[in-house]
Amino acid sequence: RRKEAMVERETFLDLLLGSLFDGAFLVDGKGIGTYWSPAAQQIVGFSDEDALGQTYRGDVLKIFDEDGRLLADEGNPIRASLRDGERFDLVGFLRHQQGHLVPVRLRTVPLPGPGGKGRQVVTIFSDLSEHLACRRERDDLKDQALIDIDSGAASRGRAELTSSRAFQS
Repeated sequence: RRKEAMVERETFLDLLLGSLFDGAFLVDGKGIGTYWSPAAQQIVGFSDEDALGQTYRGDVLKIFDEDGRLLADEGNPIRASLRDGERFDLVGFLRHQQGHLVPVRLRTVPLPGPGGKGRQVVTIFSDLSEHLACRRERDDLKDQALIDIDSGAASRGRAELTSSRAFQS
């Protein structure tokens, strides 16, 4: 019965992780990929065939910080979760298979390994591309609202906003 329960649990986890809009990448205690969700493939372009059996250090999940610096070795949140058993939450970028960077929110969660032995880490990442595009559009609309339609001249509010931005820089 215990073996049936384990199979049932694994099936449920596959169904759950496979249903998320967010990408999911599970690595074992050695950092080898054991699960790659359909959403992960959609976000970064790599198939599960590319990801499974590869280490988190491989080409499939290149993680960059907000400034575009590669988080390798010591800075890699998956490595840190495996080592320290702590959760990490960051906003940064993942490299898409085609080479461009995809803005993401990435979280790592350490989990007990199979049978309670060792540790594994699930990495969940959300594509922020639409969110950032909406933010840029909102900012553009704000700027446009501060220009007089008839004359094309900047309104007083636009002048105040421009000087405020210059002062903050």
